[in-house]
Amino acid sequence: MVKKYIVASFLICLGLFNGLSVYSQCTPCGSPTTFAVNLSANPDTTFSMTSTRSGLCCGATGTNCIRFDVTINPGANEVSFNVANPAPPGGAFYQVNCGPPTSLGTPLCVTGMTSFCIVFCKSGGDSPTYTISSSRTFSASPDITINSNCVGELYVEGLVQSSITWNSIAPGAVGTYNSYLNCTAACDTTYYYN
Repeated sequence: MVKKYIVASFLICLGLFNGLSVYSQCTPCGSPTTFAVNLSANPDTTFSMTSTRSGLCCGATGTNCIRFDVTINPGANEVSFNVANPAPPGGAFYQVNCGPPTSLGTPLCVTGMTSFCIVFCKSGGDSPTYTISSSRTFSASPDITINSNCVGELYVEGLVQSSITWNSIAPGAVGTYNSYLNCTAACDTTYYYN
């Protein structure tokens, strides 16, 4: 039996994005303002609060930091952090597990992670509103093996249907086994007929 692999062409949120897998734990910090945030009840949820910052974290010097120890739903694969009222000047960033700086409002992939810390550091003593959002941006069917004279279902959820393209990727060249699919474009479900 020859195994055939079919994939949908779409952007997949991987835990390796922006180096998150390298920074798998939040490092100890020097007494920053810290809050526990539990977003585990639903993959698509938002938390907001207003507070001041104090202490240092993630190697920041000469600034005040706030740290959120976040727990998310296992179905969530993206997190975003923003600051408003007052919004910091351009170039402000946050860090997940003291990893690479990410611009405020820019979502990060956290696939495979259910707990991590978010740190924001800025000089001054203002009390802005901090917002953390988690979401499930997509999900897909698990890998399947199809025997002769059988049918298999592949699906993806959470994407714009018109943007989805299905392609076989192995064995052989990409698209070699596309004729076995009942739909290859603009469908969130396709059936493989062998």
